[in-house]
Amino acid sequence: MHNSYKRAARLSAFGAAAALAASGLMVAPAAADDAPVPTITVEELAPQAFAIPGVVGVTTNGTDIFIKVDDSADGSGGMQANSKSADVTSQANALAAQFAGVQVVEGTIMKATSTDEVVGGAGIAMGYDENSAQGVCSVGFNAWSPEGEPAVLTAGHCVGDFTNVLTTVPSGDDAAGGEQASLLASLGTFGFSQFGMPGTQPIDPANPPANVDIATDIAVIDNINPDLTLLPAVTNWGAEAAANDDLAADTVPVTSVAEAQIGDHLFRSGRTSGAYSGTVTERGVQLIGDDEG
Repeated sequence: MHNSYKRAARLSAFGAAAALAASGLMVAPAAADDAPVPTITVEELAPQAFAIPGVVGVTTNGTDIFIKVDDSADGSGGMQANSKSADVTSQANALAAQFAGVQVVEGTIMKATSTDEVVGGAGIAMGYDENSAQGVCSVGFNAWSPEGEPAVLTAGHCVGDFTNVLTTVPSGDDAAGGEQASLLASLGTFGFSQFGMPGTQPIDPANPPANVDIATDIAVIDNINPDLTLLPAVTNWGAEAAANDDLAADTVPVTSVAEAQIGDHLFRSGRTSGAYSGTVTERGVQLIGDDEG
């Protein structure tokens, strides 16, 4: 298990920009070429820029302001629900030319993080409360309890003495090339778990019990956050889906439960190594070491 983590910052949506203030400044007339070019802030420029369908962003690097346009957009850019203008770039350039330090650049519409959907293979973090974590693992499968309550299955070796489980931001997980896991939302709490024999009793490799075949590595996450939706699917860890923090956008559906047989096609997915597929070549009982060997 990896032990790096941080608290994810929640970025709020771009709010309503301030209205332009009328200027009453009067100066002595000068040659037209010498007239100063007015400046403008991001907050002042945004309402004008987003009135142009095809504009998808207005940002600043602290020095210049950038009007971002998407020539391939379908009209979903901009604040108006109408078709994208055919000359979005020329309109944006005309607006930019009115102010100093404003440029028009290419951009794309960013997708919102799908924080309310949980799929197999997604990252989870474990800790002792809902606000911190000390280790990370992956969702196995979404399921339900005998009473019909939502539940999540994961590996028993993930549990340790942890009590709480949180979801992680996909783009920060190893499978997406991230360098540090970020906490996203509370998922639930650990219920039943077994790593090894019943009661999570270890197995002595030199003297395994006769009924070693009942050993397993499984845990159940109960008390699922009601704000989350558990989907019957496993993520492919596609590059675009992971980068957009929306693992549910690229998945393999789960349609039934069966015991693996030799020759079956196998698909696995997790937040550390991503998604892989192959063929079952062996089946049986395998000893698994823990952090202590």
